Amino acid sequence: MFGALGPNAFYIHAVFNLFAVAVVYCFYPEVACRTLEEIDLLFASPSPFVWATEKRFQELKLEHAGLVRHGGLGRKLADVEAKSTIVQTEEKY
Repeated sequence: MFGALGPNAFYIHAVFNLFAVAVVYCFYPEVACRTLEEIDLLFASPSPFVWATEKRFQELKLEHAGLVRHGGLGRKLADVEAKSTIVQTEEKY
């Protein structure tokens, strides 16, 4: 099959790879360094796009602060009461 395509097989493969990169960039949110509760909130968005999912995640994180206890290693978490200030989380290691 690839013998009949000749050198065009490379271009077909390259197009499919570029399409796969675009799909991963647009539809797969980053879940590294997030707790299971944060991942649950992350996938609560009705939109399949990453940028809308991250925006909705930030809103849900403020609404459900009880589920999100810390911001991970050195990360910051928005203060729920003030909503405009950023507080540093405590490290308990």
